[in-house]
Amino acid sequence: MKVRLAYGAGGLEVDLPEERTTVVEPAYHAGAPDELAVLRRALREPVAGPPLSELARPGTKVAISMCDGTRAQPRDKMIPAVLDELGVPDEDVVILVATGTWNAVGIVAGCIIGLVLWAATARFLPRQEQQ
Repeated sequence: MKVRLAYGAGGLEVDLPEERTTVVEPAYHAGAPDELAVLRRALREPVAGPPLSELARPGTKVAISMCDGTRAQPRDKMIPAVLDELGVPDEDVVILVATGTWNAVGIVAGCIIGLVLWAATARFLPRQEQQ
């Protein structure tokens, strides 16, 4: 049985014994029409437990952990939504990049940190008044 593997830029075709091979393919599902609204609703109406806004209060120190660039995660939507729901001053928030043991961590983490800073710029950097 010929199987094409996701490998490199163009893939890799391998020949495997059919009697010992099972190919499992992903099922693709359309995303939510408004991903940010779904995320905010999940933070406000969790399946179990109180909403995020009830868990974090002013004076609470908060750490937000996000995956590095090796994992699919909507960081550009997630981080601002979580920050908005927390209700704590920005100086009480730290954002952690969960890098695991990925050996290209410096490059990946740098890219992710840049993305987070871009997504959260309006909150963490002083705004300049337009003249």
